[in-house]
Amino acid sequence: MQLYSLDSAALAADQRLQPPLAPVATAKVGELYDAHSQFVYRTLRSLGVPESNTDDALQDVFMVVHRRFAQFQGTHIRAWLFQIAINVAQKARHARWRSASKASPVDPDSLLGADNPHDNAIHSQELSLALALLDELDEEKRAVFVMSEVEQMTRGEIAEVLGVHPNTVHYRLTMARQSFRRALQRHRQRGDGGPT
Repeated sequence: MQLYSLDSAALAADQRLQPPLAPVATAKVGELYDAHSQFVYRTLRSLGVPESNTDDALQDVFMVVHRRFAQFQGTHIRAWLFQIAINVAQKARHARWRSASKASPVDPDSLLGADNPHDNAIHSQELSLALALLDELDEEKRAVFVMSEVEQMTRGEIAEVLGVHPNTVHYRLTMARQSFRRALQRHRQRGDGGPT
């Protein structure tokens, strides 16, 4: 996976629209990018952003971070980044649906670092299946499922991201797990290698 540094031209254009951040804040945003860009990239892919659009969506997330950094007062930076990624992913998915284009096939070699071609093929199939099964979940269930099962976030962190009560998180996660299991069961019963 190749991650790009923040686009300086885009940042410069964004800075003309927003009050400039102090150099310390700009440096902090760069540090956040270095520390969390892989997490954000995985999150965007898990939330249904096609690989061909993920680099752009990643840049969009960190443009929002750059604009709103001075306003961040929470304690869970990953939760804040996830919330921004949810919004960016939703916009990217809606744009894709509006243009009626199909998602490009997953290139797991860019996400997984397996050196063995056989392992790459297995990972490719597993990842393609997992992403296809996630596509069957509605956006609320998918977000909670990814935060809990993929990113190992706590229910408290998820509740903070979504602005809901932890019991709501528990309910959505339960429903998401059931939906995912049913989708996986349908795939196994058909045995044809693709989700419904």
